[in-house]
Amino acid sequence: MWWQTGPSGQVAASLVALDALAFLVLGAGLFWNDLTRHRLPRRLSRPLYPVLGVGLLLGALLAGEPQRVASGLFGACLAWAVLAVSRRLSQGSVGRGDLFLAPVLGWTCGFLSVLHAVAQLAMTFFGAGIWATTLLATGRAQKSTHLPLGPWLLVATVAACVLLPSGVA
Repeated sequence: MWWQTGPSGQVAASLVALDALAFLVLGAGLFWNDLTRHRLPRRLSRPLYPVLGVGLLLGALLAGEPQRVASGLFGACLAWAVLAVSRRLSQGSVGRGDLFLAPVLGWTCGFLSVLHAVAQLAMTFFGAGIWATTLLATGRAQKSTHLPLGPWLLVATVAACVLLPSGVA
């Protein structure tokens, strides 16, 4: 464990803990905004880039685990690519805010492992699909109803980080 590897490991663990706290605070605001207003304001999502980007990067380097940077970058690119293709195929139903938020969430999950990044995307679309199907089946939504994806991106990020073992390569 990082915090057991000396001063640099303790600093790395502290950075990751602060990043998690910042994610939870900003993520709660993003979750609520998208759920109630169908908007992911950049004033809330933009700070995640330097906070999580730099914080997790420094954490990985201080802990002597540079492979986390590579898997984090893979996660960011994967998340952006999947949402960009989804936006294109759905003719804009995936919003620009979702597309802007996806890479930083992919980076966060990818920091843990590539599996975390893939699982986060799978959970996002599975959860959103089940929710949409339920709303359609109960008559609370029509085929033309736009549903927010941001809350599912955020919940899936937390779920992937918490539910999957962190030692997965």
